[in-house]
Amino acid sequence: MKSGGKSETQCMSKSKINSGDKSGLELRLLYSRRLIRAHTGQDTETVKIEKRNIMVEKLTKEQEDKMVQYANEGIQRGLSSEMPPLSEIESIVGRVYTKLGLETPPIHVSDSPYRALKDYPGTSNEFVWMNHSIESAMFFKFFKEEVPEVKDIEESTELVCDMSKLGWTLFYDEICIVTKKPVVHMEVPNQDIVAGDIKMCHNLDGPAIDFGKGDPSNVYMIAGVVVEPYVVENPEQITTLDIEGETNMEVRRVKIDQYGQSRYLQDTGAEVVAEDDFGVLYRKSLGDDEALMMVKVVNSTPEPDGTFKDYFIRVDPNAYGGLKTARAAIASTWRNEDESLMFDDPNDYCDQLVAQT
Repeated sequence: MKSGGKSETQCMSKSKINSGDKSGLELRLLYSRRLIRAHTGQDTETVKIEKRNIMVEKLTKEQEDKMVQYANEGIQRGLSSEMPPLSEIESIVGRVYTKLGLETPPIHVSDSPYRALKDYPGTSNEFVWMNHSIESAMFFKFFKEEVPEVKDIEESTELVCDMSKLGWTLFYDEICIVTKKPVVHMEVPNQDIVAGDIKMCHNLDGPAIDFGKGDPSNVYMIAGVVVEPYVVENPEQITTLDIEGETNMEVRRVKIDQYGQSRYLQDTGAEVVAEDDFGVLYRKSLGDDEALMMVKVVNSTPEPDGTFKDYFIRVDPNAYGGLKTARAAIASTWRNEDESLMFDDPNDYCDQLVAQT
């Protein structure tokens, strides 16, 4: 595809699209300062909200409701994997170059950042995040359109919003490389390592950020934590040595979860803290992280074959000033709506429940 009158041969010249290209770097810096980070006030050429010393201390109820709408619109744009037609891509990119007083070069659309780097060597570390930069644009768009007291909002806000329709993009004098947007998996992880009903990048069946099968640009994430592909695709490859050799605390938690918490306790010879009529309390030290504590209980309902199945429940080791009995461990799992402990004294557990029945 051609744009700006330059030949395909010119745009493909590797000598003109490397990370040391001064003019390309200048363009990227101009773009970043003028179009994305205007609100930081670090670039004296940009127009800042506080220029006229107007302070908006409170929004109206209607404006607050509108802000939620803008936020939701921004989230939808940021997570959308849809790409605009080629004609619109050319128009958006052309407006960026025009804004900076530069001629629009040929535009190439690539399937992913990896494919872009493979096709055009030497351009690493020069990506500008497009759809992931939408939060700044929507912030200014809201104040520009809904809060008339605020003047002199950066005039490029609309352009940045339009640019969020594109994937990660490389801007150079000789070429502009636009990558397609990935499919982003946002879920509420149903796992012990996450508290609450918060959606985050999460996929137990494949990449959480997916540019296509087998693409090296794919990002694997569990509960918002970036992990190596095997942790998702082949969790059976996780070993206790692998877990205990993991220096990243969050990744270690994910690996334990994928390995199986109760299995990990058993396979690593976890310490038995206490045993009573309520169960067995185990503790496994995790070095710089919070200790893993689980209580093993026996299901009171028999299985079809008449046996009773053991269950492991993860508990907060700091509950009641530090768990010392299995009864206290089980009592700590009973919580009020505000997540406070239901029983002030763990010994009240079971006695109060029996009294209520």
